[in-house]
Amino acid sequence: MHDCRVAGLGNLTQAFNKLAPQYSLNVMDLPWSRADLVAAVEKILDKQNEGHQTDAESLVQPNITVDGRVAPSVETWALDSCVIDVNAQAVAVRVIKTQAISLTRTCQYQEIIFAWFAHGQLSCLKTLRDNDARRAEQELEKATPQNLQAPCHTSLDLEAKYRAYIKSINDQTMEATFDGFCKAWVSHNAAKKTIAEYISLIQESQSAIQGLNFEIQDLIIDKDAGRVAARLEFTGTPVKRWADAMPTGGSVKFHEHVMYWFDEGKIHWVWSIVDLDTYREQLQS
Repeated sequence: MHDCRVAGLGNLTQAFNKLAPQYSLNVMDLPWSRADLVAAVEKILDKQNEGHQTDAESLVQPNITVDGRVAPSVETWALDSCVIDVNAQAVAVRVIKTQAISLTRTCQYQEIIFAWFAHGQLSCLKTLRDNDARRAEQELEKATPQNLQAPCHTSLDLEAKYRAYIKSINDQTMEATFDGFCKAWVSHNAAKKTIAEYISLIQESQSAIQGLNFEIQDLIIDKDAGRVAARLEFTGTPVKRWADAMPTGGSVKFHEHVMYWFDEGKIHWVWSIVDLDTYREQLQS
């Protein structure tokens, strides 16, 4: 069973409404298809948002808890992209949230949401949002290019490939191996990078956090679309300033939600949100 904390359950409805057409939810129809999975999330969140508490409770497992942090005021949610694992009955979605910051101004930021189902019920939601972009009142959030929205089926063992990719990071063998994992150019949060620049981005955190270890906590594999989504757990001891936080001698544990697009068996597009708030809070405590 996943250890879940759910942020703003009722507010998620609009994001999922555009993910799939309306379907009647029948919890006995298992396993669900790709469309059924997202329709089930839509159904639950619709009922929660409409205040049908009794109906919602029949669809949601009792172990779900509500995240203690207050969610920001959000005007709209726009679905950007998704990763769907039918075998795991799991969905990862990236949404672009538009928040009113004054009567005449709005800002946008991304959020990546992981959802799992068990026995015909929503069992878990895990979310991370880009709070740095929200606080900076970023005017526009980049969207996934239209040419990447179409599924790109692959017969490649994406799980094995991805686990080897993470092992290379932990073993610090990226210079020798990353040309086997990544295309010549990788777009990371819409910033186009060479393999060397992409490696440097990772090495920057490894240099700042001694013993930095990447652990795959959750993995969603979408062979039909040629995509992978992962929740990574990072552990280590900061020794240099990083993410606007100074080391204190203490260790840290924080997470990343990340979505990957593969082309010809190699990563070429990445959306990433790192929980930097938790990282900074641990260094301040």
